[in-house]
Amino acid sequence: MSSAGIVQSVREDEPIGVSLRDVSISTRRGGFVVEGISGDIPGGSFAVLTGSAGTGHSALLLAMTGRFKIASGRIEVGGHSLPEDQRWVRRHTAIQLSEADGGFDGGLRVREEVQRAVLLGRPGYQQARGKQMAQRLNEILTPWCADIDPQTLLGELTAWQRARLKIALGVVPAARVVAIDGIGNGIPEAQKHQLWQWLAQWAQ
Repeated sequence: MSSAGIVQSVREDEPIGVSLRDVSISTRRGGFVVEGISGDIPGGSFAVLTGSAGTGHSALLLAMTGRFKIASGRIEVGGHSLPEDQRWVRRHTAIQLSEADGGFDGGLRVREEVQRAVLLGRPGYQQARGKQMAQRLNEILTPWCADIDPQTLLGELTAWQRARLKIALGVVPAARVVAIDGIGNGIPEAQKHQLWQWLAQWAQ
């Protein structure tokens, strides 16, 4: 069973919700990977989508963040409709898709991956050097990854550690709506529930 999460971040702005009405997403062969989905995710909340591989939750997350075209129905994010307001939606949302290695280069160290994110000016990060870089490293890792040594190779991280670093680096600082695909994959149930609790608390 695979799982994905949607986090509605209050941040410094008013919370924004996501609304789906009879949403269908078609395949290239003319069938539907998702059909007739409706629901509401209020701002400042956390929702989990679960299903077996191939049930379409990845496509649904992409559509909800303005990165995948729907065949029919309506999606609204913060009152902005897709696809008409796609640019606005993409600017205020972030998504990370499921990858077996978390999308990391296993030969890099945790510190180097964080530095790369900062230096590239990834959304949510100000470019930093020297002492500023050390401060940003601490700010990024402390909430989610306090137990991870910054000198650890990314390839040596456990699935539990990769999941938390994935959140800390890729999405949490960046957007008002965050979609995370496959975030619980390979993680024991007890830790998975803890992860859900952390995300729910952060959303609130």
